[in-house]
Amino acid sequence: MVELLKQPLNSPMPVEEQVVSIFAGTKGYLDTIPVADVRRFENELLEHMRSRHAGLLSGIRQEPKADVPKDLASIVGAFKNAFVPTKKSSAVDPTKTDAGETGEAASAKTLATE
Repeated sequence: MVELLKQPLNSPMPVEEQVVSIFAGTKGYLDTIPVADVRRFENELLEHMRSRHAGLLSGIRQEPKADVPKDLASIVGAFKNAFVPTKKSSAVDPTKTDAGETGEAASAKTLATE
């Protein structure tokens, strides 16, 4: 949630976008998103909302008490299902067991005294 609440200095986020971000965070849509990807997820979700669901954002802005959770749930859920987290290139595959498979450097020496 902390990542969601961060805003650029002197550039506050519109209320309707805050509603979408906080909804995604409080309803568990970010629970499986790596912390390093939360900001990207939020930015891409908000861009998706602006480009494809501007009417819903406008409705949130005009009627703050409007009942939009059902609409938001389906939109955010579909977006999350399509979201691809960043792959870490340095991550070691836990199913690989030897240095050749994991990409680790091999050494001819086995002891520090050799």
